[in-house]
Amino acid sequence: MSRPEAIQATRSPIDGSIYVERPLLDTSAVLGVLERHTAAGEDWKRESLAGRIQAVEAFLDALVAQREEIADELTWQMGRPISHSPH
Repeated sequence: MSRPEAIQATRSPIDGSIYVERPLLDTSAVLGVLERHTAAGEDWKRESLAGRIQAVEAFLDALVAQREEIADELTWQMGRPISHSPH
């Protein structure tokens, strides 16, 4: 008999509706994420300053390019007024 998949539901504080549902990770998946995180940290330590700057600038460019979507997410998931978000 298989176990039902555990689901995490995020309710919006705006109206109490379920905004998104996602399956929860099992223990082995969480341990895999932690292993990849540790390896990535070791790689980051060995990265040159120029490489780190390039990576952070690319991240910031991607973040700014998605600012409207991020503003909507913050509004629905946290109840933050859209007028307080960059758009």
